Amino acid sequence: MKTKSILTIITIFLFTTFLSAQEKDLKGKLKEIKDAKKIAENTRISIRNIRRDANEALKKALKDHEITEDQEKQSLDEIQKLTDKYIKEIDTILEKKEKEVLEV
Repeated sequence: MKTKSILTIITIFLFTTFLSAQEKDLKGKLKEIKDAKKIAENTRISIRNIRRDANEALKKALKDHEITEDQEKQSLDEIQKLTDKYIKEIDTILEKKEKEVLEV
């Protein structure tokens, strides 16, 4: 009887220890994903700020008659395409990172 009780206690202890280790590992992975998402969002914000600054520079150039309205429109469209491209690239990198972290 005592041997069975001792084995039960050891089994419970080992299982609890295993679960604690798994929980710590999962918390670490979730933190790594959270950090990656934060970096991705900050990068998106930086790209949007660059877009804003470029758009403002174009509007100023149009106001100062340095470029035509057609040139402004064409440049604004190109800036938006580049913004979309790089934000999509960030999203792709983030998605790969999330998969990588969860696989390991």
